Amino acid sequence: MDSLCKQYRYTTEQKRYAWAIVQAEKIAGMRENSGGEKQVFAGVLAEIVMCDLMGIERKTAEDYAVADNGIDFIIGGKKIDLKILLSSASWKPYYSNNIIAQQLDFAMNQTEIYLFAVINPTLGTIQFNGWIKKIDIKQSWKHRKGTSRPRGKSEPLILLMDTYEIYQDHLKAFNPLVFASDMEMFDLTMAKERLYN
Repeated sequence: MDSLCKQYRYTTEQKRYAWAIVQAEKIAGMRENSGGEKQVFAGVLAEIVMCDLMGIERKTAEDYAVADNGIDFIIGGKKIDLKILLSSASWKPYYSNNIIAQQLDFAMNQTEIYLFAVINPTLGTIQFNGWIKKIDIKQSWKHRKGTSRPRGKSEPLILLMDTYEIYQDHLKAFNPLVFASDMEMFDLTMAKERLYN
């Protein structure tokens, strides 16, 4: 496992809490529009684990009933989208984190930070791969629909949509103890980058 990545074992209680939210009638539309029940469950579970790790209040079914426009958290004043991959494969340092280009390029997208995580249901773990500022995602990382991308020893992945491919060395480490401080320092860091670049 890449030293950048932080891996945690999720609990039965966290799974039950997330499952109860997914089953709530209030988020029926979310189940239909977000990749199916299994993918929605993975996303909710990841958010619950993140809340617990950071010591912030958990989301409820009522929170998920309201459209969030891709913003899962506001931490340190920054709008964060937690992107989840559901996979039973062991994560390798050379794997990439992907975002559908349509999401990133959407004019109404106000996300400032993308945080990537992988849920491994076989091991019962969630691994936080790291985070990146939206403004740091480069156009050169975009691959067109139909492009063939390597997947280690597996068959290549044929992209079904234009996709941004973000490698591990582009990400900053996620540490739940200092993540809020990292977000609060965001504006200061951007100001320094503008000054010296």
